[in-house]
Amino acid sequence: MTVKNKSYIRSYQYKKIIDEEAASGICLFSEKGNILLRVIDLRLQLDRVDLRDIDVVILGFLPQLLIKEVIGRLQRAGRSDAVVISDFFLSLWDTVTLDRRYVSPDGRIGRKLKKMDEAACRLSQMVITDTKANADFVVSEFGAGTDKTYAMYLLPDKEVYNTDLLNAKCDSKQPETLSEKGNPFKVLYFGTGLPLQGTDIIVDAAEKLQGQDIIFTLVGNIRGIDDKQSNVVVHKWLKQPELARLIAESDLCLAGHFAGDIDKADRTIPGKAYIYEMMNKPMILGDTRANRELFHEDNRHIFVSLGDSEELAEAIIVAAAQRKI
Repeated sequence: MTVKNKSYIRSYQYKKIIDEEAASGICLFSEKGNILLRVIDLRLQLDRVDLRDIDVVILGFLPQLLIKEVIGRLQRAGRSDAVVISDFFLSLWDTVTLDRRYVSPDGRIGRKLKKMDEAACRLSQMVITDTKANADFVVSEFGAGTDKTYAMYLLPDKEVYNTDLLNAKCDSKQPETLSEKGNPFKVLYFGTGLPLQGTDIIVDAAEKLQGQDIIFTLVGNIRGIDDKQSNVVVHKWLKQPELARLIAESDLCLAGHFAGDIDKADRTIPGKAYIYEMMNKPMILGDTRANRELFHEDNRHIFVSLGDSEELAEAIIVAAAQRKI
């Protein structure tokens, strides 16, 4: 069960594992508009589940919000022996205080969030993170035992993101792109615009490359684009098949993370990097511990320093020049 929707990349991954490995399983997702409504929705859905038949409970995205409730219900159902697995894809304390910097890490709210993270680690029989670097962080900050903390890398939906897209018929209306004059080098990025992602670095790099035969397609909550910036097109939101088609049509994809002043950028592999890899697309990655767990520098994997738009722009120019050779 997870407070994310069914199409979320981690939701898809756990459902796939359950379908393939479990004798039977029940997946609870929520499509509600905010996190509080999702928690309430999941508790109502849980009312309809006979926990006496459950051997393993996987708590996806933000298990901190559900774990005490779930363990209490398991105990009342006589299933204290059920295994509880928490996906620590996100730490509440890390996200709210160090990443987004809404409150002080040592303040009253920060201390409360840290206790919630610690409780989730303590109450879980297994803690799953997205990278080895993040596993080290969870162990050191929240006391998760090394004997029960594991990294599990993301797995995108192969039905949506695959290498057959350019040859496949797409019935949905395609997003508009910039004018197809000549054969410009196409660079793509998508993201939610979180500080961690460093979209300001991407926007600055695009500005430096105005006048080059390069166009940028940016998808998501991207701020700071000048209306006069003629080498950029922005889509606020796209359906997954439309996004997949744009990725397939791009010459180079930007993965990141690019923020230079947020520690979490060094510990996480962007979900989009897995998608680009599945679609066999060249990409630019931030030079981080996490990215180097899976990727090595070659003609499809280019590493740049975090927080450096000049280096990012130069890497794009080099990639564009290589296409012409």
